[in-house]
Amino acid sequence: MSNDAGTYDPDSASAPVEDLAPRTLGDGAGRSGGRKWVPIAALGLVIVALGVIVGQGLINGTLFFHEVDQAVEKRAELDDERFRMLGIPVDGTIVSTTVDGEQAVAFTVTFDDVATDVVHIGDPPQLFQPDVPVTLEGRWVRGGAPVDEFADGVNDGWYFESTHMLVKHDNDYINDNETRIDDAEERGASYVDQDS
Repeated sequence: MSNDAGTYDPDSASAPVEDLAPRTLGDGAGRSGGRKWVPIAALGLVIVALGVIVGQGLINGTLFFHEVDQAVEKRAELDDERFRMLGIPVDGTIVSTTVDGEQAVAFTVTFDDVATDVVHIGDPPQLFQPDVPVTLEGRWVRGGAPVDEFADGVNDGWYFESTHMLVKHDNDYINDNETRIDDAEERGASYVDQDS
């Protein structure tokens, strides 16, 4: 059995010969072929997350901002539209309660001698207290506040239903409302309850 350099004799081979020919990923030889979708899926998730962040920023950026006096003046115009409202919680009007099984707080806010009732759904921030400016995000609701114990409110047939609250001393509030803080303290504290 002679073995020339260019010929192969299968009988003379003692060990199996490996096929070293290059293969493409489609033939199953590549180990990463089955995981090729992982980077694409990760990129897709990043794009979706960025879209949500940008969309939320656009929604928050388009919310109108009104002080209590402006919001009350524009009630019919604002009707069911979401917006942000700045005011000062009036001492003696804050009532903790529940609304539809959720923790809530009802209170009156004021700005420039105008006051309105608020029902905030959820726990208020820890720094929430009377005479400290708050920014509330929500909408007008026709009818009396759905709180039985809220007898000291304005009770004028409307209330502001809030789902998000920032308090003056909160860092987010300061960053978002730095130019309004002093103005709110000066103009918000002037409300006098007409019933007293």
